[in-house]
Amino acid sequence: ITAGVAVGREPYFFGVAYEVSLVVVQALIMLAEVAGARPSFNLNDIKNHISHKDLELLKEKLEYIDTEDARQLARDMEKILATPADYYSKVASSLRVALTELTSGNVGLIIGKADENRFIKRLEQGKGIILVVQLGSLLTKRAAYTAGKVIISMIQAFVGRVYSSGKSVAPALVLHIDEAQSVLYQGIEDLFAKAGGAGVFIHGYCQSISQLFAEVGEDRANTILDNCNTKLFMRVPDADTAEYVSRHLGEERRFSPIISIGGGLSIRETEEIRIKHTEILNMAPRELFLITYSGTYKGKTATVRDSLLKVTFPNLAEKVTQVAASASGY
Repeated sequence: ITAGVAVGREPYFFGVAYEVSLVVVQALIMLAEVAGARPSFNLNDIKNHISHKDLELLKEKLEYIDTEDARQLARDMEKILATPADYYSKVASSLRVALTELTSGNVGLIIGKADENRFIKRLEQGKGIILVVQLGSLLTKRAAYTAGKVIISMIQAFVGRVYSSGKSVAPALVLHIDEAQSVLYQGIEDLFAKAGGAGVFIHGYCQSISQLFAEVGEDRANTILDNCNTKLFMRVPDADTAEYVSRHLGEERRFSPIISIGGGLSIRETEEIRIKHTEILNMAPRELFLITYSGTYKGKTATVRDSLLKVTFPNLAEKVTQVAASASGY
């Protein structure tokens, strides 16, 4: 739920959003169990309980349940509600914005208002599945990125359940994330660090390390990069990323001839940078450097034939024109 909440420079807002969403989810589960029903709610239901007034009504319902867990949860809610209403609304607004993005429009129909999660359900049943998510970030930037973060965090929660039970995902799950910097969130570094042990293989694609630093900060970005066992570098657009690649490729020992003034010839062993950053900037198309546990390689991508399957995407511009025409009566 909180994966789509912007952390920014002050993590306090994220902490409050996490606390509010946690108590709301626990309360909805507890109320369903008391009613003898299977807990079933979606993001839209959670959004309807995060305001100061709605959270107070939820606390009053819990007070009718005569169990220690219910009383403790009611006390936790009381501590949250003890803050002034205007202050609470400010710190919880980031959570409301994220939930509104996930419960509005087409994103809301697919994610926020869905009654079941068929994707995770198939994974839990051990069935194979292919899921392609087109976020459309140029149309709805924030909502698209929020949806992407929530989907990946959903996979992370599933991997956590499998990993904690000492099992692995079967069949193996392969995750490809294009423009990965746009869907990184606080806590995703744990997915990169531990998913491999559960049979989940993550591939992230980005154009420069500066994009990663801008989204999650330099320390967290370096943590994610350190947990990537295989790194593939192609031609990069900026010098900072080229320097990063050059440092990754390391140094090598070379023998340099030295001619003295008296005409003597000697050879000195020196350590020099294996690949200079200017060579990274000037790489030819399809050339690559590959770093794995088995070694460091330089190569070229293979020629790939055109796909036999063609996907025809809907013409959104034409649909918008038709909707506008019908609204105007023509």
